[in-house]
Amino acid sequence: MNAISLSLLHSKTSRRLFTAGLACLALSVHAQKPPGLSASYPNKPVRVILSTAPGGSTDFLGRTILGKVAEKWGSPFVMENFSSAVGGIIALDATLKAPADGHTVLVTSGSTFQNANFVAKTNYDVRKAFTPIAQFTNSPLLMSVNASLPFGNVKELIAYARSKPGELNIATSGVGTSAHLSGELFKYMTGTNMLSVPYKGVAPSVTDTIAGRTQIVFGTTVGLLPHVRAGKLKALGMTSATRLQSLPDMPTIAEMGVPGFEYIGWIGMVGRTGTPSAIVAALNQEAIQIIRSPELQKALAADGSDPAYATPEQFNEVIVGALGRAEKLIREAGLKLE
Repeated sequence: MNAISLSLLHSKTSRRLFTAGLACLALSVHAQKPPGLSASYPNKPVRVILSTAPGGSTDFLGRTILGKVAEKWGSPFVMENFSSAVGGIIALDATLKAPADGHTVLVTSGSTFQNANFVAKTNYDVRKAFTPIAQFTNSPLLMSVNASLPFGNVKELIAYARSKPGELNIATSGVGTSAHLSGELFKYMTGTNMLSVPYKGVAPSVTDTIAGRTQIVFGTTVGLLPHVRAGKLKALGMTSATRLQSLPDMPTIAEMGVPGFEYIGWIGMVGRTGTPSAIVAALNQEAIQIIRSPELQKALAADGSDPAYATPEQFNEVIVGALGRAEKLIREAGLKLE
């Protein structure tokens, strides 16, 4: 190696490239890609867009599942978080601006798709703009109330709300989110008059419900159960049609007084429409295998989410079905999502 080569090697830029090269070489030693996937994919780092800020289920699942795919394939997957303060729209836009070559994927949720179609009113339909790749979870929510309120179950809440119309407020994590539409569905199916109060995220909606400024909140079990166990909130029921295996003692809203009530969100991975089918199939296969692992099963149970083992076609049915039900609720309940 001559003096010029040594000088280049010891420059900051070259040291970074050299280190990255060693890392990729180390990853590739035990690379195991699915049959049918081109050896040339990926030929550069895969950009993983996460439609939320760090922390929370979407971020955790995206980093964990795609991180393990990177390890197995011996290929770099670069995680990039987008703030959820604008409903994930920027993350969707960034995905649509990238080539449909499989080198950019988006990890997002049903709430983000609802926001795009019904609140932000984007110039595209998410059902046509994105290709479903892998559904990670079905994500029901937990309905909880301030601990000082004089009712301890769903039937008592309904009776109270009917006797005092307009007195109760439901805190939501933002207009058009699953938490918001769960509350709207509850109001619609029970014929109760309650005000939905939107917040910029889950944390402030929970904080205000604990403080008594709002009385009801819908949220994930991982976000609400610690406060329930601390006696700051009372849990009334899950938005799922059946009880969760991880929480067999927690009743559903349907069985506690609102027959037929069900509202379930989802978290999963999509790509821009036109992403090669072989890449979609390979990523789906790997995601399902990782979701079946004991590590992920334990994490999902703690999060109060049900694992999903859907094909891309089945995931598409979930997306289309969820948006269709949301659209029906918005129309029939006369909701104005602004």
